[in-house]
Amino acid sequence: MVIGPATARTIGSVGSRARPQVFRNRWVIEKESFFEARTATAQIVRDETIGPQEAVRQHPELAGTYLNLRAAEFASRALRDPEDQRRFVAPFAAQSRMA
Repeated sequence: MVIGPATARTIGSVGSRARPQVFRNRWVIEKESFFEARTATAQIVRDETIGPQEAVRQHPELAGTYLNLRAAEFASRALRDPEDQRRFVAPFAAQSRMA
């Protein structure tokens, strides 16, 4: 039996007042300027010549990014092996540097 949209809406109301849980698709469409801005901020985060304080001073929207990186670095200190520390921080760093 195939349940179409009309039947799915009425199933919840037959014998109960509960509304059925229905997944709704949600689309977010970004403009090209959004992606250009994301690329520019990712380049700032990747640039090792710009320190976190200077980057946040110039681009306040990067404050959360640098806080996440700093928190990951701080949490990694609980790991004794330096290689484990690098592996722990790597996903945070990669995510922050993505365009």
